[in-house]
Amino acid sequence: TCALPIFVMDTSGSMADRLVYNSSDAKIKVAKDTADNFISKFKGNSNINVALVKFGSTAEKVELNNRWNSLIFANLGEDNQYDDLHEKINGRNSVLDPDGATNIGDGLRIAYHLLNNSADKNRKKYIILMTDGMPTAFSYNTLYNEYSYNPNPWDSNRHVDYNTEQIG
Repeated sequence: TCALPIFVMDTSGSMADRLVYNSSDAKIKVAKDTADNFISKFKGNSNINVALVKFGSTAEKVELNNRWNSLIFANLGEDNQYDDLHEKINGRNSVLDPDGATNIGDGLRIAYHLLNNSADKNRKKYIILMTDGMPTAFSYNTLYNEYSYNPNPWDSNRHVDYNTEQIG
């Protein structure tokens, strides 16, 4: 089966807390280990392309390194793409550092648009949300008076101002 799963991972400040009172593992460690375990099960499978979106106060898609350009989806059949995704999730240079509020909506909007705009129209598409709680922030498009996602904030033809608001 051809699949496009996207991990939408909470990197808010509370993810640095311990999972349970008597545990030494932080929530972020458990989330990283879970995502890493998932991709390791599919290593070598060229039918699986995985993307990573992280969110704290705001969300962003995680770009992977490639020789000629950056990638969003890692093909798990390509060793260099798998290795880069693994490093971004759980390596020494992981990009998943806890900080900020919990803007789940921003993360889900980015994942939705990545899947919706994917050239792989026939693949099964999945969003895997990993969070420890309720939203404590949201992003609001002040120009269009709506919640939305701007795929290219530097596009002068589609400039959108966003506000990130903390709840409570």
